[in-house]
Amino acid sequence: MRRDMIPLAAGLSLFALGFGVLSVMYAVMDPSPELPGLYSFRSATIGDGVLLPLLMFISLSSMARFQRIVAPRPRPAIGAGLVGALVGLGTQVQWLRDDHTVLNWTIPHQHEFNAAGWYHAVFLVTACALLTGTATGALLQIRDLLRTTGPASHSEIWTPYLLGILITIVGFVGLLFLDNAEIGGWGATSLAVVLVLLAVTLGVLVWAIFGMARPGERLFVWIATTSVAVAISMLFWHGPVLTIAQILALAVA
Repeated sequence: MRRDMIPLAAGLSLFALGFGVLSVMYAVMDPSPELPGLYSFRSATIGDGVLLPLLMFISLSSMARFQRIVAPRPRPAIGAGLVGALVGLGTQVQWLRDDHTVLNWTIPHQHEFNAAGWYHAVFLVTACALLTGTATGALLQIRDLLRTTGPASHSEIWTPYLLGILITIVGFVGLLFLDNAEIGGWGATSLAVVLVLLAVTLGVLVWAIFGMARPGERLFVWIATTSVAVAISMLFWHGPVLTIAQILALAVA
């Protein structure tokens, strides 16, 4: 395989092994209609099917693009990947232990995963590790690029990568927020997961903006990231009350 095809292959693989496999399992298993199904969750459809593969593709593309200018930093990326894996594993353990986990098609009974649930657990932990590691590596490389060449150099190149990484991360967290607000409820586990993700996402956003962009570009990066991410979330917010908002969000996106 040509090296320039690796980011695309990785993104497509994440799509196939996540949303693709779970879609097949959902069709074959024919779960109870009384439980929320795969297509009830925006994070499992738009998130796993679009945003996360895009995040993988953009992160690896960014690293490949700039590796001749600044060397990649594998140790921090690997460390971040391990932290991501531990966080993902912790959520799955807590779902199994919690007496009040909201049931769905992968968790038909308390303290019990079905086959799709165990597959999703393995995929989630693996995806958390890979995405956290690659996104961290890409962001660190962009920061090193700016420190080496200055913010003005290559700005037309690194800005789309930076925005792409931040928008997909913030957009996915927004979809998780909507899923928990509308389907999952706000149990202790769900609330803790969302609060941790919001804190980490806000930290990444602030670090990226104030650690990378020139002062004149910070407001642009902030507005572009948050507006597009919010637009993505609102597009998939159910309910006729938000029809106009969805149209406006589509125009913004």
